[in-house]
Amino acid sequence: MLMIEGDTGYYVASMDGKIKSQPLYGRSIYNEYGMLTVMRNEDELNNAGALNQNGQEMIPTKYGDVKVLNEEWALGILLKEATSEQYDYENLWGDTDTYYLIDTVDVYHVADGVATCLASLPRENFMDAAAYDSYINIKNRADGIVSTYDSAFQKLEPGAEDLYERAEGTETYLIFRENGQEGIKDAEGNIILESSFNMIYDFEYGYAEVDT
Repeated sequence: MLMIEGDTGYYVASMDGKIKSQPLYGRSIYNEYGMLTVMRNEDELNNAGALNQNGQEMIPTKYGDVKVLNEEWALGILLKEATSEQYDYENLWGDTDTYYLIDTVDVYHVADGVATCLASLPRENFMDAAAYDSYINIKNRADGIVSTYDSAFQKLEPGAEDLYERAEGTETYLIFRENGQEGIKDAEGNIILESSFNMIYDFEYGYAEVDT
């Protein structure tokens, strides 16, 4: 993808020069897990969103921040002005005395190129989130409890005990050990890689480091 400056802002184009979006955005366009996070070329607090690879809007440009967690999960974070006594974001526009609090967090699930908002969480119910394949862990600010949700935003029981670990039974790949060597099974227990490695480390972004 190419980022090109137009008369009213930047736009996205394919490598052959085909225009993919309107020239509405600021220079900060990032490709994250196949989603293009953008900000409208306007001096507004809540103006961030996300496009797909065809330049079509997936997440409305109405947020102060957009976080893409993996290929399936993203957060739209609505911000409001705050003071130095209590804030979540500081100096978004390069100033030295601007502070912002999270107002609400919209949780988006992405499937077949469509991002669907499954939940809107107030600040007191959101501290942080981490995604693993089709599952998302969300930490509650009020009580510190981590809850795990599936792609329909149904809570799993039991969920993950820690934000950065998978809930039991949500693994796409399982590492098994046999005859002193490690291999990989799928979630149904089918062997997809025979035990032939000294060590297979945890999968991250679809890849796992191995020792032979």
